[in-house]
Amino acid sequence: MLRRTSEGKSLLEQIESEALDGDVVKALRLCITLGGRSESVEIREWAARELRGYASDDEIPDYRRIRAPLCVDGVTGNAFAGVWKATGQMISAYQLPEFARDDISEDLELLHSIPELQDMARDAERDRDPIRLVPAGAAELIAYMNASGSYSIRIDQFYWQVAPTTIKSVLERVCTDIVDLIGEMRSGMTMDQEWPSPDLASQAFNVAVTGTGNRVVVKNVRQSDYDASTDETPTHKNLRAAFWIAGIVGAIIGVATVALQVFG
Repeated sequence: MLRRTSEGKSLLEQIESEALDGDVVKALRLCITLGGRSESVEIREWAARELRGYASDDEIPDYRRIRAPLCVDGVTGNAFAGVWKATGQMISAYQLPEFARDDISEDLELLHSIPELQDMARDAERDRDPIRLVPAGAAELIAYMNASGSYSIRIDQFYWQVAPTTIKSVLERVCTDIVDLIGEMRSGMTMDQEWPSPDLASQAFNVAVTGTGNRVVVKNVRQSDYDASTDETPTHKNLRAAFWIAGIVGAIIGVATVALQVFG
């Protein structure tokens, strides 16, 4: 039987409940426990990276790859015509110095931890302001662009502008993947299994999170339908009965054929 907590929920039920309630941090922490008990390195590492953040050389999930405009803040004009402050002025990646175009574009990978993303979205909604994500080496790039004399604006800040809804969609995606992961595991588990097997956990992860596997089609066998004395399920019993009936019918046909030949 499945082990249950003091609240009466199994580990799978706890994970599913937290994800459905939108508590993605707690659900991911429980996924680390699930990964350990089911011997799934994939689940454990994925949940840990979501909570701690990704390194630049890690494989980044597709849902963390977004499109975001490049923007600058600065001042434009001169002492004679007047000076104006520019905020959130979008620029094309082709306007960047050539050496920077390979590393900076409108394609952005979100390497931040889930708690950091939550804080970003909350603060941006509170301040009614977009999220500004600064590329690595932005200060040096700004200095080079200002010194080049190729721009009509003196740049003070350079960043990706990201809407809070974009970040929230990433958080929602993780919650959905967790619920899908639990559903895939249940599809392949029998009623008396406490944890999914390592193979089942890997298959469920590939379907729900990476999208590279095939859905689990194994159906559960109810404990009440299992005959421990014969080690048979109803399906096994039905097949055995069908074989007996086929044998009896064959014997009757054989006897009838012999009788016709003898007494023709």
